[in-house]
Amino acid sequence: MDTKRISARIFFTVVLLAGSFTMVLCQTETFGGVTFTPPKGWARSNKEGVAIYTEVDKASGRFCLLTIYAATASSGNAQSDFAGSWNEAIVKPFNATAKPETETQTADGWTAVSGGSQIDSGGTKAVVIMTVFSGFGKAVTTYAMFNDQSYIPQLDAFNATIKIDKTVAAAPKTPSSDSEYIDDPFPDKPNYQPQQPLLGPLKRSITVADLAGHWESGAASVTSYYSSSTGNYAGTDTVFYGESFDIKPSGSFDFKFTGRSGNHTVREADTGTVTLSGPFIKFNFKSRAAEKYQFVAYMVMPNGGAVLSTIQLGVDEAALPFDRVSINCGHAKGFITCQGGEVFTRPPSK
Repeated sequence: MDTKRISARIFFTVVLLAGSFTMVLCQTETFGGVTFTPPKGWARSNKEGVAIYTEVDKASGRFCLLTIYAATASSGNAQSDFAGSWNEAIVKPFNATAKPETETQTADGWTAVSGGSQIDSGGTKAVVIMTVFSGFGKAVTTYAMFNDQSYIPQLDAFNATIKIDKTVAAAPKTPSSDSEYIDDPFPDKPNYQPQQPLLGPLKRSITVADLAGHWESGAASVTSYYSSSTGNYAGTDTVFYGESFDIKPSGSFDFKFTGRSGNHTVREADTGTVTLSGPFIKFNFKSRAAEKYQFVAYMVMPNGGAVLSTIQLGVDEAALPFDRVSINCGHAKGFITCQGGEVFTRPPSK
């Protein structure tokens, strides 16, 4: 399929809408400040902050997935809004091109940026077209993933029904800067998993000196297999990894990594320096590519230890806006964790 031509066609349908046309496909729905009419008969499922509509034709192998994100705070730049959404929703899960060709047009107070790419996810080839509307202090993302051009008329019709609430988003509250610590940034929200009380205070910002010490991170998964015919146990697959940073007050560090999958074990060691810049923590390794994390929270534990909560980004990737971070982060266990994030712990000094 000609991705560029399809992207342009869908895009120019989209930018004329921003609330101008009304077409009747089925019952109009509202989600996260966005009103639209989904294709008739498509199955709907919900995740936090996302509505997903799907249509699958098993006989022909055709499929289409249509995703609408609730409105979030705009960065103030339409291209940045698109780049952030594209990276988070398309590049990371589908390993798509990081910088697709885009089209931009302004209509009715909104700036719409649209782009697309071919993807190959697990052997399934498809086209993804994303449009991000920016305006009135907010951004709304929609994207379609499909493997057959016959879906384009339905996508055109859907796009022509989109209306976005023009109420100007309230400016985020600026926390008081007269304290070293901040209030809970992720309090309970309706329809979200209840939060547990934080186990310790959260520092407003950190320095390299705050990172001095021994930090650990890791995860593990154990899967047991059973025969579908006999029900007998057929084996276990164990996957785990653990890494540690021993950071000196100067910022230099020693790094160790151990990972195991099945019967294969990998061990690595390296050195480097850690630097802080704005919201970013960057580990500059001597023998491997640098790793960049977005700072989310630094919790001081009552026993003298600490928990550092982060989200890993590409080296050239912009910081995620707080509204997007707040959808994926919380403290259901008493410390900050983020979906797709990384948590480092520093045990108390002995």
